[in-house]
Amino acid sequence: MSASDRKPRLAVLTPRFPLPLNKGDRLRIFHQLEVLHQHFEVDLHCLTFRQIPSEDLKAIKGRCSKVTVHKLKWWKAAVRL
Repeated sequence: MSASDRKPRLAVLTPRFPLPLNKGDRLRIFHQLEVLHQHFEVDLHCLTFRQIPSEDLKAIKGRCSKVTVHKLKWWKAAVRL
């Protein structure tokens, strides 16, 4: 594959992991990733307080070239308030 055939890379930073699809902000991110994946190689960076199930990671990796989950500690976030 030549350089001209490749899709451009796009980094997407989200304040939440897109799955499970149980809230509006997650639905919006999920559908945006589906559209962006058609035109870009998407590198997804998510912030989260919880452990992400492996099946959710697999589902998102089908839409992104790279997925990085930045796990936050809830107590550090609370101290910053």
